[in-house]
Amino acid sequence: MNVIMKKITQLCALAFLGLLATNASAQITLSSADLPHAGLTLVTATDSTSAFMAGAAGASQSWNFSTAKKQLTAEIMFMLPSATKYKSVPAFAKANLCDSTAGKTNNNVAINGYNFFNINSNVFEVEGSEQIVPYKTSGITVTFQVELSLDTEFVQAQLPGVYGEEFHGRCRGQQDQAKSLIIYDSVRIITNITYADTVDAWGTLTLPTGTFNVLRKTHHEVDVDSVSEHTSGGAWGTPSVTSTTSHQYQWFTNGAGYILAEMNVNASTGAFMNLVWDTTAAPTGINEVSFNNHINTFPNPCTSQINFILNDNNTQAKNVTVYDVAGRELTKIEMKNNNTILNTTTYSSGMYLYNITDNSGNVIDHGKFMVK
Repeated sequence: MNVIMKKITQLCALAFLGLLATNASAQITLSSADLPHAGLTLVTATDSTSAFMAGAAGASQSWNFSTAKKQLTAEIMFMLPSATKYKSVPAFAKANLCDSTAGKTNNNVAINGYNFFNINSNVFEVEGSEQIVPYKTSGITVTFQVELSLDTEFVQAQLPGVYGEEFHGRCRGQQDQAKSLIIYDSVRIITNITYADTVDAWGTLTLPTGTFNVLRKTHHEVDVDSVSEHTSGGAWGTPSVTSTTSHQYQWFTNGAGYILAEMNVNASTGAFMNLVWDTTAAPTGINEVSFNNHINTFPNPCTSQINFILNDNNTQAKNVTVYDVAGRELTKIEMKNNNTILNTTTYSSGMYLYNITDNSGNVIDHGKFMVK
């Protein structure tokens, strides 16, 4: 069952990013305004052959991954839990954000499901995961819809995120599920996670998309997963236990909205395994905010109003939806002839996020703007 926690820790762990980036080396701080938000969509790529080095810990470091390849890609979408079919699941009642990922894990396992998060001004944590998971028993493969709630939340970030910060924890999830498997009538799934994190370096990281000011965090984790089968009218059998140790280095920047890069290494030898990096992040200022470069927004920053103009004649925009940095929907206005003007006189100073959707509700572009 390690695929459940693999998705939580690789694709969702440590997504606390978000404002303005520059190319001059500087130590940055990550705050609650830098967390993922509802409406954020990005594409990550995995490079398993370049054999990059994680480098040393410490201040004013430099990492060059400018030749990183796109060997395996996945699209990650963040949304409000109320937008999913699991919105009424009691186990995730505390969650105020979730993600859905289209693609495969690094070991080529298809991903299907959601991770649920709680975000506030002090912490970013995983509440649990709802996954469709394949399981092989008695020579056949069956699938489970696993609703795994963690009894102690998996902390992804303590805020503000600063150089030198350390934290660690343990969490556990269990589910008993009725399932007809030849001579078995139920399956029990238990996951125990132990982790330790240190923000051990800061400096600049270069990717194919540019150079970023970053914080680096080391993440060490041990997952112990067990599956027990219950015989019809009988008892629970001896659990099948799998223990997996993982070690990652993760880089974060202001302005990306998600993890910028993660290097997975062999937990015993430190040998390079792969680099997962955000292909959509760019070290630009707030005036270049459009994800697909389809939308012109101006003036940005703004004071009383901001214009949205779609410059793609092959696409018909329907609505602009505006969110605050916590992912709460603030305004939805209709676009006519692919343009509209948003009145911002009632908005407080700060950063806001937007989605542009078509007539079918598909997100065709998104970005951010600042109100002075």
